[in-house]
Amino acid sequence: MSIVAGVLAEELERQKANENSYRGLLLKLPKGSLYCRQIRGHSYLYRVSRQGKNVHSIYIGPAGSPEADQARSDFKEYQRIRDNLKRCLAEQVRLCKALKPYEKQ
Repeated sequence: MSIVAGVLAEELERQKANENSYRGLLLKLPKGSLYCRQIRGHSYLYRVSRQGKNVHSIYIGPAGSPEADQARSDFKEYQRIRDNLKRCLAEQVRLCKALKPYEKQ
């Protein structure tokens, strides 16, 4: 195996480890999006998620509460990790394509 192929293979393994790490982190965070409802002039935050064919809304609390702030930060963290996972998967595809010519040798 050439030096370039070795480096590409190591990078692919690193990306696979990152993928597993990101998937584990995503499992720890709540799924769904946040939705703010106005009821009688007050704002309330809900987490909306899909379970099978059904859509469930889970009440979090008033929009300014600490629970709502925590839900917002969890949602931002979920989005950040999901975006990193997408980039990681795209990089794995690119590395597999780059390694293909070296597999034939």
